[in-house]
Amino acid sequence: MKKVGFIFMLISLTIACKKNLSVEETAQQWVELFYNSEFNKAKLLSTQITKNLIDTIAMELLDEEEIIAFQIIDMKCVVKGDSAICSYLYKEDLEGSEAFEEKIHLINTENQWLVDEPLTGEPLTDEEMEQIFEEYEEMLKEEIQNTQENE
Repeated sequence: MKKVGFIFMLISLTIACKKNLSVEETAQQWVELFYNSEFNKAKLLSTQITKNLIDTIAMELLDEEEIIAFQIIDMKCVVKGDSAICSYLYKEDLEGSEAFEEKIHLINTENQWLVDEPLTGEPLTDEEMEQIFEEYEEMLKEEIQNTQENE
């Protein structure tokens, strides 16, 4: 009976991973899985380079039992072709702590967005990074303008 349950869970997980998630959905899920120490699930949304990084981190945290509560406050992604940078704000302590900003790099491989940490993967060129950040700044300006118009 346990074998049937395991097979059903494996099939369900495979189907769920085959769903084409948007870049924001992928980034959000990966961050939540990573911060909740669900490393094997986070690896399903990762490139091989990021999987290796997760394995290293998991080994370092093997003896850690403390789970840090966290909350993602805001996530914005800028996509350029098959590459994206997602910037998000989060709090580690839900009771009034300051927010921290992090960025993750994703690539689209075979119609699936995967987290590809830029510090360990092939970095974007300076021109690509500049273009992404220019697009991000423009998007923020448009959001501010839309917010002001709606007030």
